Amino acid sequence: GQYLESVEVIPKEINVKGTERDLAKIGTVSLAPTFEELEAGKELLLPLKMTQSEPFEGEVTFEPPQVKMNATLVRGLPRKKVAVNVRLGGKPFMDYAVQSVTTDPAEVMLEGAKSKLNAVSAVDTETVDISNLSSDQTMVVPLRSLKDKGISVVDVKAVKLLIKLEPIAAQRQFLNIPVTLEGTDKEKWTVNPASVNVTVEASPSLMERLNPDALGLRVHVDVSNIFLRTVTLPVRAALASDDFRVVKI
Repeated sequence: GQYLESVEVIPKEINVKGTERDLAKIGTVSLAPTFEELEAGKELLLPLKMTQSEPFEGEVTFEPPQVKMNATLVRGLPRKKVAVNVRLGGKPFMDYAVQSVTTDPAEVMLEGAKSKLNAVSAVDTETVDISNLSSDQTMVVPLRSLKDKGISVVDVKAVKLLIKLEPIAAQRQFLNIPVTLEGTDKEKWTVNPASVNVTVEASPSLMERLNPDALGLRVHVDVSNIFLRTVTLPVRAALASDDFRVVKI
């Protein structure tokens, strides 16, 4: 019905003096207060207890030989904070992906036996279906019951959930698009190569139902005011719809 909420040891480390052979035999150095000493709630000055693999051959000394200890004994069950793990099912609408998932609170307090608390790192929410979700959502989601009935969540049954989405894009490449010429005296020029490949980007739903003929994709070079016999010029692209954009030529 009671547990140690905090323990302070002063100093936390000690010096041990002896031969190397004897020092190698030391296992652990610890304190062993009684329950009555802890329950008194006072600062304790305790001797050191040591484990060793075999008897020492020479003299081994500790500095200091005793250490101070302060402990807080609390009635009730041990507690531990753990993260809230959100369970999602399904996928958003094809034009979106999940950008972030946050909960309020982000952590909850568990109560139970210490040995059982050590085995729990998070508490799950009930599964949230996000199938075809197309906008940010805020909702209240219950926490799932813990499998171990010896552990309980303190004063929290549900959390506020915020799901944020971000738009995503799909790409499609169009091959061998003829390069046209624009500008004065364009009839005097030839272009090499005569065609290029163009990569276009848009939302997945638009790209899925795209009719290439309705895209109005046209590429050209402008030969206005060019007086050299051979010149390298940038290729320009134009589309009939602002919903699509050229990302690579």
